[in-house]
This record gives sequence, C-alpha cells and structure tokens, in this order.
Amino acid sequence: MNRIAIFFAVLALAAGLWQIVLGSLFVFDAGWVMPLILFIMLLPLLPLILTQEVRPWPKPSPIVPIVAAVTSMAMSGLVYYLFYAYFD
Repeated sequence: MNRIAIFFAVLALAAGLWQIVLGSLFVFDAGWVMPLILFIMLLPLLPLILTQEVRPWPKPSPIVPIVAAVTSMAMSGLVYYLFYAYFD
C-alpha cells in the first residue's frame, strides 16, 4: 500500500507541475488573492510531503496521501480548466 501511495503522490506532482509554473507567474500580480495562489501552488507537493517520515510525528496511514493526491489531481484539473476558460 505504501508503494501505491508514493505512486499517487508522484502522479499528483506530475499533474501539478504546470500548475506550479502558472501559479509562480501570477503570484506577484495576484494582489489580495496571493494566499490562494500560494495554496494552489503548494497543493501538488502535499501528497509527497505526507509520504515522508518526520521525526516527532508518526507517519500517517497510506490512505491519507492517496486521498490527498486524488484531491490534488482534481484541483489541478479544475485550475487548468479555469485557466483555459479565462484565456479562451
């Protein structure tokens, strides 16, 4: 189950790379929306962070990174659709 969680985390990161690039282009022009843009930029990295073991905290169940990865991929699809609709 741990390998599946890592696979989904890497898949979410691959799906969100363009999202990170677009977010970094718009973050300084965002104004009051800057925290939302920063959250959207860091969302593809969240599943990968959840698969790491941090000393003081116990490693979460493998289902947690999988759910975070699926949510991140869905959010990436929504962001790509919004950019497509905005620039079309």
